[in-house]
Amino acid sequence: MLRHARATDYAACTAIFHAIFDITEDPRWVVAWKTRSPTVSFVVEEYGSVTGFAVVSKAGVLTYLCVASARQGQGLGSDLVRTVTRSARETLRRRLRLTTANVQGLREWYERLGFRVVRTWTGGTCFDMVSTGV
Repeated sequence: MLRHARATDYAACTAIFHAIFDITEDPRWVVAWKTRSPTVSFVVEEYGSVTGFAVVSKAGVLTYLCVASARQGQGLGSDLVRTVTRSARETLRRRLRLTTANVQGLREWYERLGFRVVRTWTGGTCFDMVSTGV
């Protein structure tokens, strides 16, 4: 089930993030979550457990997208991206923007989900992208 995140999801989302990324400090979304900074967050919940999440700023920037390692490659990330893209369009009246490195074909993955490159930097390894839907 895809739904808006609640304060009670914080610990599960933090655990997913730290299991995927070898980073010990709290990421920016954690600080935003704790301070109720302007973000729109969604989670994927399966059988009572959070298995993925996405955080979008009120400016329409996808700041984080994480899916538990055991659930990657099963469409959850695509579902999250489609949901946050639609939410940005409908509630924020903006196209969704993001920045990604081309690690494991992420650029092509986002292109298949309706994004296009608007800027390339760091020698062609990082991309600013925008959703193509209005």
